[in-house]
Amino acid sequence: MDLVTVTVQISRILDLLEKPELFQPNQLKTACKIIDIVARSIGQGILSDNELARKIARLLGLPKLQKEVRITLVSLTALWDF
Repeated sequence: MDLVTVTVQISRILDLLEKPELFQPNQLKTACKIIDIVARSIGQGILSDNELARKIARLLGLPKLQKEVRITLVSLTALWDF
């Protein structure tokens, strides 16, 4: 799998996380786990892509963001090397 494919898939997951009502609880957990796995992998650099970073920032700004999603995204930003 190439980086473009992974970036597109992560982008789709982030878009869906804006609408958690579309997820079953186990699907939400899986989506968060996927983001966590990518963040801790050698491919973590794709998460600093401008578009993905904007989506992550937008999600973190949502007042009703699911707790599990917020924890995942905050943990992700802690892994970034600024």
